[in-house]
Amino acid sequence: MAVIFLGILLTPLLFLGYKCSTVESPSSSPGQAKDGKNTSMAYVMAQQFVKQRLKAPSSAKWPGMFDAIDHAKHVYGQVYVVRSWVDAQNSFGAMLRMNYVCRLEQISEHDWKMVSLEMDE
Repeated sequence: MAVIFLGILLTPLLFLGYKCSTVESPSSSPGQAKDGKNTSMAYVMAQQFVKQRLKAPSSAKWPGMFDAIDHAKHVYGQVYVVRSWVDAQNSFGAMLRMNYVCRLEQISEHDWKMVSLEMDE
């Protein structure tokens, strides 16, 4: 009797949990928040723009993704600012930490443009 009673109580909860986990917003694309913010991708794209300016891009060591969560900020519309750092070799082979501020804009789902990039060199 207790098993049946428990089953009657849990069935609606399980169904509700399943429905909530399978509903997707039609306006959001994968990797993009419902509010249009895409800060994780902004961080990744900023790394690509910074790599283009490094003397030895293959030596680059970036903060871990969990450390970098607060490094990217949504400004307005599709504009983002990433303030972070990279450890990379200079032209003499010495590893140096360079701070950077990259302002970028998402112009379509897969296209980004760099508005500005300031780096300590």
